[in-house]
Amino acid sequence: MRQLFGSAVPAFSPKFHLAMTKLMADERRSQLNQYLQNVTLDSNINNSDIFRGFFQKLQQDTFKIQTQRAFLDVYLADSSNIRLDIQTSDTAERILEIMDF
Repeated sequence: MRQLFGSAVPAFSPKFHLAMTKLMADERRSQLNQYLQNVTLDSNINNSDIFRGFFQKLQQDTFKIQTQRAFLDVYLADSSNIRLDIQTSDTAERILEIMDF
């Protein structure tokens, strides 16, 4: 990320090279949480496709979300509906983009 965003990326907390105690692991977790909060404060980073794509892939891998083809019926106020051809991994933002076409 530093190659793309330069000094806007805060310094990453150092790793512990020895076996961690529970207290050390909790501290490391807290530092990483704070780091992610600081990174997302920069709108250029937060809105970048690379940053969002990384976390979307991480979420899919963590929760073992399989990408499959699906159909989504959107019902409009005039009682008509539109059937969208989507992927189960599509974000709400992506579905709104599909609806614009």
